[in-house]
Amino acid sequence: MSNLYTPKQIRQVFSSDAAQLAQIHHACLPTSWSEQEFCELLTNQNNFCYALETNHQIVGFILCNQILDECEILTLAVLASHRRQNIAKQLIEKTYQHAKAQKVKNIFLEVAENNYAAQNLYKTSGFIQIGLRKNYYIIDNQPIAALIMRYDV
Repeated sequence: MSNLYTPKQIRQVFSSDAAQLAQIHHACLPTSWSEQEFCELLTNQNNFCYALETNHQIVGFILCNQILDECEILTLAVLASHRRQNIAKQLIEKTYQHAKAQKVKNIFLEVAENNYAAQNLYKTSGFIQIGLRKNYYIIDNQPIAALIMRYDV
């Protein structure tokens, strides 16, 4: 009988992970950031990032920015082959733990109005819509509004 268990762990991300994050971001999102951009984001002292690894390979990550008692989820990406395994939910929960430890009051994010799967994830994670940014994203040469969402820690 073979062992089907795949060890998973959430860990802090460092600038040495930038290339892997850029690859995942590119695979998951229509507009993605470069390795250099991730290096810069990961060395910013106001940012924090967690990744979920399977067999020592990052399969999903969440990158956030914190200013005083507010936090913003800048991006969240999980490889398509690892979706529907609660990885995004686990990364959000890790962000909540970090936020509580840092005495953050609110976490904000923007999500494309046509990204129903992400909206459902955030709603079931306790986020509420508090606003709308028209023409925030350009996807396939089409302007797409962003829902502004908030979670009260």
